[in-house]
Amino acid sequence: LKSGKDTDGLRVNRPTENVSITNCTVHRAHGAVVLGSETSGGIRNIVASNITADGTEVGIRLKTRRGRGGVVDNIRFDNWTMQNVGEGIVVTSYYVMGGETGTTEEPVSNRTPVMRDIAISNVTIQGATKRVVEIDGLPEMPIQNLRLTNIVGSGQAGLTSRFTDDLELRNIQIAVSHGPAFVIDSSA
Repeated sequence: LKSGKDTDGLRVNRPTENVSITNCTVHRAHGAVVLGSETSGGIRNIVASNITADGTEVGIRLKTRRGRGGVVDNIRFDNWTMQNVGEGIVVTSYYVMGGETGTTEEPVSNRTPVMRDIAISNVTIQGATKRVVEIDGLPEMPIQNLRLTNIVGSGQAGLTSRFTDDLELRNIQIAVSHGPAFVIDSSA
């Protein structure tokens, strides 16, 4: 799901909203359900439930970057099963697509993306080949009110989180092949 890119998306300012995705099985895709990275018009009121991801690069993916702007909020993912995925859950404000380069910190403005009020619950991730969960907000705009509930996962690496406000982890069980199961930095 997308809502416009950078200056043009901010000018048009039309959100993608009120979308329900349910009872789907996704095989061999970039992501099972992906929001962004084109978020300039905003993405809100999204529900994705009863989803099976098998062999996707990522299962649940929310992505944006500096310069996109827009607000991504009131997002719900519930009752997911994943196997043979690269990464289970990714929520990032540092996305770099082909042809783009990384960004540097800048003052908060309409170019600053906002991600808030995201709930991900009742998810099983079996054998993530890269990472079970990756959360990456911006220092100047942390991801706000992200709730992970009833997540059971296994993979090469566990859960990492940087730059979040009001991060809630409830009943999370992660088994990893390498390193710590949880790494949380600059998160409250």
